[in-house]
Amino acid sequence: MADNKEYWEILKQRIWDILDFDPSDYSDRFLQRRIDSRIRYLGLKDYKEYAEILITERKEAKELLRNLTIHVTHFFRDMSMYDFLEKNLVPELIRTKKKMVKNPIIRIWSAGCSSGEEPISVLISVLEAIKNDIDEQFLSITGSDRDPNTIKKAKRSLYSTFQFTETKEYLLEKYFKVYDEENFMLKAEYQKFLTYDTEDITKQIVNNLDIILCRNTVIYFEAETKLKLYDRFYDMLNPGGFFIMGKTEVLLGPAREKFEVYDHKERIFRKPVTIK
Repeated sequence: MADNKEYWEILKQRIWDILDFDPSDYSDRFLQRRIDSRIRYLGLKDYKEYAEILITERKEAKELLRNLTIHVTHFFRDMSMYDFLEKNLVPELIRTKKKMVKNPIIRIWSAGCSSGEEPISVLISVLEAIKNDIDEQFLSITGSDRDPNTIKKAKRSLYSTFQFTETKEYLLEKYFKVYDEENFMLKAEYQKFLTYDTEDITKQIVNNLDIILCRNTVIYFEAETKLKLYDRFYDMLNPGGFFIMGKTEVLLGPAREKFEVYDHKERIFRKPVTIK
């Protein structure tokens, strides 16, 4: 679509106006790949025609947003990280918080949570780490995703069997109930720890956090957006809080000097602890 350069900026502005989705956070290469596939599917000629379609066809606008924010995930994706979370990170976090406050509340943000598999996997890992001792430990997990359809699914907490391929059998039985022959639902007593929203993670502010997970969510973002985001993550965390990245990602910018490396293999960084 190289001959469409004069219409490219117009189309990006239209995406921002209609979808409330900021294209400047993403590389042109990523955006063009996703948009070109929609143009071919619809049998259109160029970005000019597609920009016109976005105005008249609400259904296509929704489909484009889904394509730009699409996620493929399952429970306990990258199991080693969740094992580390349960056996090392959560116990260390609780020890640190007990030195700082009498009744520690653990606050976690899953940025780019898709349909809820990551925050639920985190929830289970934390509960296993504290042996479900929720009388002593209080827990709040927020999941954010730009796609309202995936958030709608996350709030329902209903999942098909293929999403549990890496889930240990006893955890499936403990935390989920059979919904029908092909689906499981998170038990009601665990849903109370979870909240979801459709905020744009580049603009969202969630303060007093203890763990931020943003794994493989910003790989298509422009470098400048990543720099600002990582710096904001640092500010959102409590002293001693943790930032967990995807294993193919690299921490950039001022945040690289601010964070301490907690575990290089699992791509976990820590905000320094200041205890007086």
